[in-house]
Amino acid sequence: MRHVRVLVRLAVACYLFIGLSPDRATAVSLQPGWPQATKGHVQSSPALGDVDGDGDLEVVVGSDDYKVYAWHGNGTAVAGWPLTTGGEVYSSPALGDLDGDGDLEVVVGSLDYKVYAWHGNGAAVAGWPQTTTGEVYSSPALGDLDGDGDLEVVVGSDDNRVYAWHGDGSAVAGWPQRSVRDPAGFPAYSSPALGDLDGDGDLEVVIGSRDEFKVYAWHGDGTPVTGWPQTTGSAVESSPALGDLDGDGDLEVVVGSVDWKVYAWHGDGTPVTGWPQTTGNIIWSSPALGDLDGDGDLDGDGDLEVVVGSFDCKVYAWRGDGTQVTGWPQTTDFYLGLRNVVSSPALGDLDGDGDLEVVVGANDKKVYAWSCDVETTDPLPWPMFHHDPCNTGAHGGTNRFRDVPVGFWAWREIQACVDADIVQGYPGGWYLPLAAVTRGQVAIYTARALAGGDEGVPDASPPPSFSDVPATDICYKYIEYAVGNQIVFGYPNDGLYHPEYEVDRGQMAVFIARATATPTGEPGMVGYVPPVTPTFADVTPDPLDPYQVCYKYVEYIAEHNVTQGYPDNLYHPEYVVNRGLMAIYVARAFELPL
Repeated sequence: MRHVRVLVRLAVACYLFIGLSPDRATAVSLQPGWPQATKGHVQSSPALGDVDGDGDLEVVVGSDDYKVYAWHGNGTAVAGWPLTTGGEVYSSPALGDLDGDGDLEVVVGSLDYKVYAWHGNGAAVAGWPQTTTGEVYSSPALGDLDGDGDLEVVVGSDDNRVYAWHGDGSAVAGWPQRSVRDPAGFPAYSSPALGDLDGDGDLEVVIGSRDEFKVYAWHGDGTPVTGWPQTTGSAVESSPALGDLDGDGDLEVVVGSVDWKVYAWHGDGTPVTGWPQTTGNIIWSSPALGDLDGDGDLDGDGDLEVVVGSFDCKVYAWRGDGTQVTGWPQTTDFYLGLRNVVSSPALGDLDGDGDLEVVVGANDKKVYAWSCDVETTDPLPWPMFHHDPCNTGAHGGTNRFRDVPVGFWAWREIQACVDADIVQGYPGGWYLPLAAVTRGQVAIYTARALAGGDEGVPDASPPPSFSDVPATDICYKYIEYAVGNQIVFGYPNDGLYHPEYEVDRGQMAVFIARATATPTGEPGMVGYVPPVTPTFADVTPDPLDPYQVCYKYVEYIAEHNVTQGYPDNLYHPEYVVNRGLMAIYVARAFELPL
């Protein structure tokens, strides 16, 4: 009954995560190399992320055959995968950098009572798996519970406990937390959500349960949040969504219940005016939050609506004050009973027209998509199950971009570059972390980093240094600034700069080394003597090595801890640099606070 939900989450997640620009309309077709088969039912929801560090997205999902699979975008298996657990995997994987090495790890629960964590190459993360005393249907959430800058793992178990571990597998102080045992003994499916409920700058944990029909909220240290738990009229299988429903700047908690109702509470546990709202049947669906009617608000970021499915074959949408959005609910077809919309809605601009669509699967064997005919410009606060395509379950209160969720392999560095006024996003709240970086963009990044932000880059005086970068070019003043600091040069064969050329990792090392050398530019590299023995076997001083010209620059940035290479111990100078990797280079090279 959850198979369709898997497909729709994957389809919308692909759009949201890859970050297609709003003016790119796309046709829907089966991706070459897909579908891929497992040996069991797939009730887990896919996570999308660059688990092997190649700059491309991989698909990670669990199966009833006890395995967790990882495929490249073309459908080929990622080296080291699938991996085997000791039970069925209903839990949806979460992706995040558990050990602070800049790479994504995969975290997932299993019905063998364990929670697993693997590196992208399939090796177990040190300290994992961790064991609970019950089956783990719940999907892990990843967030910094204790404010130490590292991710913690939070997950519920059928042993009526909620667990929290550090990235090394050690228990977070104050956890696990225990609730009253479900008297019926049924498994609980609710997955935790993480967000700052009380405005203190720290994350709280929110999760539903079957026991006494409660929704719990704890601080990062395991103490209850004042005003919680709150009680519904029946079991809470739905997973909470977090967002600012009433525009007061604080998070509210929204969740469905088996009592046919959708609840909304303020961070202090008091009901939001106008809630709960009632549907025509049981709710297992998890809410999505977004601006469906384009009504806007005082600060221009849009009022939130709540979208959720029900067993009554309908998908509902309410405004933050509980009034029904015009045109909703929408009805799916009746099929063999009333458990029709178990799937959780996903929100996104599917067709590239700038308008928001609502997509959901139903048990009538169909996937529905409705257009709201309203422009979507800002990152959506909770657009899908467990918040984002990495399934982190963490509200990105400080995230600038809809395609860079918490736990994304470069999210800290991207945030740091934004804070330092070095990088900016694209219209509509996109960063496009997987887009290739050009020579023009490298000049912008390095110039801003060197000048302490965009305002520090002076206007350039004519004439231009390169005929292909006139004074009207958006990159002009940045390229001229970089030229003046002897960081960039033109091509000797034609005297042009070629701002449109993509930059590989070998060239990136040259740019970064020159920008951080003392004195700045090539003069600072003159006295540098690289080691005789290369750090990386694919970048050597051998004159026959095609990347020999980059050798001293690669060694320089390796000595300064800007790069450690890939898990295969190579640097891969031939790999094209994307915007996510560019942020990592700049953040490390200029020692930006993360």
